[in-house]
Amino acid sequence: MKLKGKIAIVTGGGRGIGKAIALAFAREGADVVVTARTESEIEKVAEDIMALGSKGVPMVADLGKKESLQIFVDRISTQFSSLDILVNNAGVTGAAKML
Repeated sequence: MKLKGKIAIVTGGGRGIGKAIALAFAREGADVVVTARTESEIEKVAEDIMALGSKGVPMVADLGKKESLQIFVDRISTQFSSLDILVNNAGVTGAAKML
């Protein structure tokens, strides 16, 4: 319980590495905000976090879109007075021409 009382955000936390990181934080006692674009995935991860005895908060957001990112930041700032850990795991790509 090294992270008891800490709050973590894991972007791209619905599956794969992000999910594993979110669950690892929960096993260590942290409450975890899990964000991704797919609601069903992050809801399942939040349930898994709660089964480990921590608080799991799912928040749908497409962090590759400025408007969605702003809504996410606003929600985080109203729900939490402080944050301790941020894992920027979400993958955002864009197409560009190579010269």
